[in-house]
Amino acid sequence: MAHLYERRRFPYPGDQEAVEEFIKSGGTLGTTIGPKGFIDSDKDSDNMQKQLQSQKFEQEAQKLWFRMRNEVISELQEKGFDVE
Repeated sequence: MAHLYERRRFPYPGDQEAVEEFIKSGGTLGTTIGPKGFIDSDKDSDNMQKQLQSQKFEQEAQKLWFRMRNEVISELQEKGFDVE
């Protein structure tokens, strides 16, 4: 879950332009270390959870695909075929 959090960088108080931009972007909503995506964008927790599950599913599917591909390549190479 650590990848869901980002460190907030506060502007130097003397830099008026940076302070104004910081306030426009959400300012001090939440805590110093806030959940990434919840405050800055208007996503709710259910949508974020579905997105994370979808990403995990895609990663697992890709791992399975590569494993199956490598097995087929190794079997063909054992039979004497030249596979690149």
